[in-house]
Amino acid sequence: MARKSPFFSHIHNFMKVADKLQRIEELTENLSLPKYNSLKINYLARLITDTELHVNHCETCKKNEVLLTNMIEEIPHLNNIEHRQPYEKSFNQIRAHFHKAHHYIPIHYYASRYSMVGIILGLLLAILTSYLITKTIHTDALLIGSIVGLAIGYLWGSYKEIPYRKAKKII
Repeated sequence: MARKSPFFSHIHNFMKVADKLQRIEELTENLSLPKYNSLKINYLARLITDTELHVNHCETCKKNEVLLTNMIEEIPHLNNIEHRQPYEKSFNQIRAHFHKAHHYIPIHYYASRYSMVGIILGLLLAILTSYLITKTIHTDALLIGSIVGLAIGYLWGSYKEIPYRKAKKII
């Protein structure tokens, strides 16, 4: 029995992805933009393409491939709440799998966390500096400290996300 070449397997997977994306387009062509965004259709398409990348070596992704196909067919019925809840649950389950097993991160993951740390450290540093210099705490110093901390934290977090962006590991 001849083994399939990985190259042809990849082409076959790509064709399945193209068919799924075409089906999504057909089902969502009449949706308004707010409805399209609330259903997270762009994320669904991204999950489909990324699942196909990992389907050959991940058992959970093989199961998720079937689940994603079912989710596509549920799109026209998502106005009903009983269809919407399982859709959202499946969506979050697949995203969680990508975060844990394949080391994907949410968009602006490090930037948002480092921004918060920067604000807190900027405020603390502003309080300390203001108190040591004038023996009182000035609101101007708090404002400047939080803004500088925010900027430094955001830049630091964005820099830390660069390898994930290059590897396209952001969902």
